[in-house]
Formats: sequence, C-alpha cells, structure tokens
Amino acid sequence: MGGCVLNPVFKSLVDQDRIIGLDELIKRNDKVYMKDLTRLKVIKIGNLIAYGTYSESLSRYKNVINFKAGDKVVSLCTVALCPGPFRIILDTYDLDEIESFSLSENELILNNEIRLTFTSQLLYRQPRMLPALIGTAKNVQLTTLMDELLEQDEPSLLEMIIKPRKRLDRFQSELTACFLKGIEAHWKKDDVSFVKQIQGRGMGSTPSGDDFLIGYLIGLSWMIEAWGMDLKSHREIVYQTALGSNPLINTFLYQACSYQLDRNWADFLNSFADNRVNRLMDDFYRIMDLGESSGTDMMSGFYFLIVDKLTEQITQNSN
Repeated sequence: MGGCVLNPVFKSLVDQDRIIGLDELIKRNDKVYMKDLTRLKVIKIGNLIAYGTYSESLSRYKNVINFKAGDKVVSLCTVALCPGPFRIILDTYDLDEIESFSLSENELILNNEIRLTFTSQLLYRQPRMLPALIGTAKNVQLTTLMDELLEQDEPSLLEMIIKPRKRLDRFQSELTACFLKGIEAHWKKDDVSFVKQIQGRGMGSTPSGDDFLIGYLIGLSWMIEAWGMDLKSHREIVYQTALGSNPLINTFLYQACSYQLDRNWADFLNSFADNRVNRLMDDFYRIMDLGESSGTDMMSGFYFLIVDKLTEQITQNSN
C-alpha cells in the first residue's frame, strides 16, 4: 500500500495485505454501524406508546420509520420531526441502520442490541391546552391565516373548494368534484356521506382527503375542548366513518379525535388561543410545511370546520 493513508471504511477491506471475505466485511461494517448507534440519545418518548417490541415497519422515510402497532403505528423519528404521543425522537438525522426496537419503562433497545436509557422527564406530554374564547383580535387572526392559506402558490384544498384563482388540472378538478359532493352532503347533515366522499381521495401515504379529515377532526376537538361547543356526537360519527385499513392514517385520526396532539398542532392552537401574534405565523407554517401537501390539506380541513361552525353560530345568534 506504500505510504497511502486509508479511509477507515476502506481499511476494513484490508487484512494483512489481503482482501477479506464478504461475510467478514459485513461483520466488521456492522460493528462500525453499531458503534455509531451507541452514540444516540433519546430526546422524547411519546406517552401513549405501549411497552413491547416493534419489528414490522409499515413505511420508511428519511426522517421517520413507522412501525406497526396493532391498528396504529409508532414512529421512530429524527430530530427533524416534533415530539408527539406516538413518536420516539432520537438525536440523529440518520435512521438507515435501525430495523427494530423494544421499549420498556426506562430503556429503548435498537436492533435487539443497542441499549439507550431514558428517564420519565423525557416522556412527551401534550402542553396544557388553553381556552379559546372568540373576540375581535381572534377574528382578525382567523381571517389573516385563512388569507395565507388561500394565497399559496399551489391551490390549497380550501381554495379549490371555495373559488380557485386559476384553471385546475384534470386531477385537481376531479378531486374538487368529490369534495364538493361531500360538502353538499355535509350541508344536508349527512355526516357519513360527507366523510365517504372525501376519504382516501388523492395520492400519497396519507391522501389529501384523509389529511383534510384529520384537520377537520382537530378543529372539532378544539371547539369541543377549548370553546365548549356541543359537537361530540358529530365528531364520533366523522371519526368512526373515517377509520380504514391504513394504520398510519388511523393513528392520526385517533390523535385528532382524542385531542392527543403532536407538539406542532398543540403550539399552533395555544398561540392562537393566547393571542401570541409574534409566534402564530411561525406555528402556522410549521404545520403547512409538513410533507408534500399534508400540512396544507390538514389546515384546509381545520379551517373549513372553523369557518363552517362560526358561520353557523353567527346565523343562530342573529335569529
């Protein structure tokens, strides 16, 4: 090799001037990877995750691995994602080498080998949710944020439903037609048909229609819990009808219905409730930026519900 200085990765290829076998190479590389995994730390553990072993991955992305947990999922995440009741956040941007994990009261075991301890202080608990009594300031905030939603470069679902600014392509037109049929059923108080016309519409691991319903349910839960509105029976019908065969979507629906929110939604609603004008827009865009269109679709469902119920309330008060 002369005076050449080898990169540590390539050093594993050489053993006393000979090329080592493939099995040995894999074994040695695994040791390097495992050494890297031991440096990980737990940032947050979701408070609704059941103890046990999780080895069946439903989906894997750059910043999250979704493991099947019955009819729901538990998500192992990098620090790029916010904490939540079904999320484990690790201080890394790389989950490539993780295939499984086990969770007990104070220990997370990765790949049945790497043990990471944590204390109860690292359990994620949703922040205390603040009441949101409507007033002039909040009306202004509602209008300002809805204008933001309606003025995105790509039309949001809310804009497509209300009045698109530009000609929609064929896919958008067909998607809008389904939504309008659902909304027509909603006006007729047919909640089941409303959900079924929207459920599963669109593309992606969480289609636009499901994201819209998740945001709609978050809005319902917020109005029930923070505003004191009598909407529990409506929420239950929407939730039960929206449930399907996708554990990931079912998890988000459960969180929305039970008001067990990820940190980004909890922060947004509390900023709105507490008139934190300096934070509200940032919290709004943290949700809007989720996925390809998931955040915008959820916000469209949320705002459709809010505007619908406030309009209904104003109409009742004027009669």
